[in-house]
Amino acid sequence: MIKLIEVHISYGTRPILDGMSWMLGDNDRAGLVGENGSGKSTLLKILAGLQEVDHGKVEVSKGLTIGYLPQEGATHSGRTLKEEAASALGPVLAIKAESAEIEKRLTQGGLPADEQAALVQKLALLNDRFNHLGGYELDAKVGKVLAGLGFSEAQHGRLVESFSGGWQMRIALAKILLAQPDVLLLDEPTNHLDIEARNWLEGFLRETPCSYLIVSHDRYFLDVTIDRIVEVERGRLTDYRGNYSRYVTEKEKRVNLAQIAYDRQQEEIQKLKGFINKYKADKKRAGQAQARQKRLEKMELLEAPINSRPIKFKFPDPPRGPGEMARLCGVCKSYGQHVVLGNVDLLITRGEKAAVVGHNGAGKSTLLDIIAGKKKFGPGKRIESDGVSIAYFGQEASDDLDPADTVLEAVSRGAPFDMYPRLRSLLGAFLFSGEDVDKKVSVLSGGEKSRLALARLLLKPANLLILDEPTNHLDLRAKEVLMEAFSAYAGALIFVAHDRYFLEGLPDRVIEVRDRHVTSYQGDYQDYLYALEREGRAEDAGMSHADKTPRGLARTGSGPMLQNAGSAAKAGKSGGNGDGALSKEERIRRREQEKRRQRAQQKKKRTLADLEGMIVATEERIERLEARMSEPGVATDYMKLNELGQEREELSRDLESLLGRWEELGSRMETPDEPE
Repeated sequence: MIKLIEVHISYGTRPILDGMSWMLGDNDRAGLVGENGSGKSTLLKILAGLQEVDHGKVEVSKGLTIGYLPQEGATHSGRTLKEEAASALGPVLAIKAESAEIEKRLTQGGLPADEQAALVQKLALLNDRFNHLGGYELDAKVGKVLAGLGFSEAQHGRLVESFSGGWQMRIALAKILLAQPDVLLLDEPTNHLDIEARNWLEGFLRETPCSYLIVSHDRYFLDVTIDRIVEVERGRLTDYRGNYSRYVTEKEKRVNLAQIAYDRQQEEIQKLKGFINKYKADKKRAGQAQARQKRLEKMELLEAPINSRPIKFKFPDPPRGPGEMARLCGVCKSYGQHVVLGNVDLLITRGEKAAVVGHNGAGKSTLLDIIAGKKKFGPGKRIESDGVSIAYFGQEASDDLDPADTVLEAVSRGAPFDMYPRLRSLLGAFLFSGEDVDKKVSVLSGGEKSRLALARLLLKPANLLILDEPTNHLDLRAKEVLMEAFSAYAGALIFVAHDRYFLEGLPDRVIEVRDRHVTSYQGDYQDYLYALEREGRAEDAGMSHADKTPRGLARTGSGPMLQNAGSAAKAGKSGGNGDGALSKEERIRRREQEKRRQRAQQKKKRTLADLEGMIVATEERIERLEARMSEPGVATDYMKLNELGQEREELSRDLESLLGRWEELGSRMETPDEPE
């Protein structure tokens, strides 16, 4: 569909692509990854036809339509939201306008019979075409996409210029999705989306028939939407089969093998140089030294592999703190006549990790501000126990930075003494490397200041971390550093994040802010989604079919009252499954049954993963066989070719069998069986 043929492009002396040939084909669902500055956005612009190459050429299939979403900069004006979104359906709107004009002429009367007949015939053809293009479902399509991306129906009549920058990008994304191009090129499409909109977009992409190439720093998003990773590094493009998690594993294997090869070559080079230096003046062995010199000159030198594994970061040991860290009792918060929180009760306990979720504007940030003691509220009470040390990262965290400091000076202030040797490594993980650490805070962008403020906060030995969107402005590598550090953190952690990688693996409690109240759910985000499904509220979280994997969740809170993860027993009466009305023996029986079901599901997951590995291995063996069969020496050897052909047929049958087992098990995973 889109081919790069020996493409060269550079910024100054630094190559972005160095003679690369590559193709995005039909039904490709690929993710583009690489270090910051490696050229990901440049590659998308080249594929979209928005940037010329220095050498080589880009071939695009005739008639191919491409939808390109940049990271920033989209603006719209002059229309209502609904009109702007519908404008993406240009051909349909053109037919609608032409049909309306013909209908107007027909109603005016006085037309000659032959002209009237011709207009009626043309109108019928236009109506058929309009129906074929889905024109009668136009309003429904527009409404569905806008709702999925977080726009309310009340906003449809609002002028687009009144929306902020982040919402402008959502409008741009809505138009691209509605246009249904053959190829989608999306540069950080989730940057301005909340968790519900991300969930919806994941489902949309899984169902769309078009090809796409996506740049994203959201690991979970890449895992569930793509089946091929393209890495741009040192001017080269390297393909990896599978999703992002598989790429991480395969990349580490390749780096390790490349490091071994590089080390061996360096060892050989040193031996050759040692021999040359020792015997080049020796008449008896000068010939041997010259031979080694020629061998050295002809050697194709290997590059030292880039070690992309994230640094290890450990929080300073926090003070132990009390069992009950903080409590809100009957807290209310209003902005003028608008009530954000009403009669909220909440308990934060030592060592728990809780994610705060809810629709945009529900009051998540307000709740964090109140827990941290940063915002005043109306009726109610906030109680902070003795011995609690709070580190708070809010939306204005960068305001506390001194503009006169350098990056290194800013992160050094207040850092524990034993962390000083590792400050540069930590800054590197947060995308400050080399001379960046000597930049003044005053010249940093908003995103850079936010990253710096977060890095500095993590060095504070607090026992209660309260973080509002800590993953914004971070790349995949920095997020992995944070994830590992948060997982090992011994203190309590309360956070808002729109990154499913964090929401899936980190919290042991999910706090939902909805309709001015808060409700607590035990478990991680997947558990929360399952609880919503049981309550008949799957659409509230933008759940897609892939989200509906039961995890045996019991709801632990109801209405405005919140309980911590350790208080599940007290919440039995408010459970969505009515367990509070059951006998003790029945509850025990159901829990055991649920445990058996979970074990069976885990067994199926392990079998599914094993099958996927066998499928990939078989596909790779087939590829190697086909490559060998195309070698000149083999292609003319009938006996060898026949032997390899039979082996390929056997492997193809094996592959077909494996795929059948994989599909069967995958369908069984969608609807859980009884325990095996």
